[in-house]
Amino acid sequence: MQLFPHAKSGQFFTSYLVDCSSYLPWLMKRYINKGGKIINKTIQSLDELYPLYDIIINCSGLHSYQLLDDKELFPARGETIRVIAPWIKQIYVQEIGEEITYILPGSKNVVLGGTCQKGNWNKEINQKDRTALFERCCQLLPSLKMATIDYNWVGLRPCRSRVRLELEPRSAHTKCRVIHNYGHGGGGITLHWGCAQTVVDLIQDLINNTAINSKL
Repeated sequence: MQLFPHAKSGQFFTSYLVDCSSYLPWLMKRYINKGGKIINKTIQSLDELYPLYDIIINCSGLHSYQLLDDKELFPARGETIRVIAPWIKQIYVQEIGEEITYILPGSKNVVLGGTCQKGNWNKEINQKDRTALFERCCQLLPSLKMATIDYNWVGLRPCRSRVRLELEPRSAHTKCRVIHNYGHGGGGITLHWGCAQTVVDLIQDLINNTAINSKL
């Protein structure tokens, strides 16, 4: 452990890394090619959609805090720095208490992080946070001091006591059925295929047991 003299333990493994800046547009392209449609519209309540659809899949993430008045939801603010450092080929992660420092090489740049500030709704760059996380990453891998900054990023993870993945009980006021799928925190990409399959299973169960005439 000469490289990291303060570390008590370490591990090495090979894994996949999903570059969301490429992966998410690819997923959207698949959706469009299969006949999916996109409607950009702000709604204040799911009541606005009930007359239009037979089944609604609510994947509104942190917006379910307002949309459903789900007070179990809370943001965990994350700030990262993207740098150009093509010589970095491996992932580095350091955990000290609840503080996690990570260096993630991707296809376009290297992600330096990060922060996890629970209850913080601020989506603006914080210079103090930015400086602190960059210094931590440079302590972990000093060659980063030679890297070129690409851009900074702030996001809010949609956290909850547990993921809400369920069929909402039938309402007497509408025939529309609602399946909720949100609250994945920072694990959305890790969990998304499995959660999507559960949603498909719930839809299939509805189709097999309910007469549904799609209006899509």
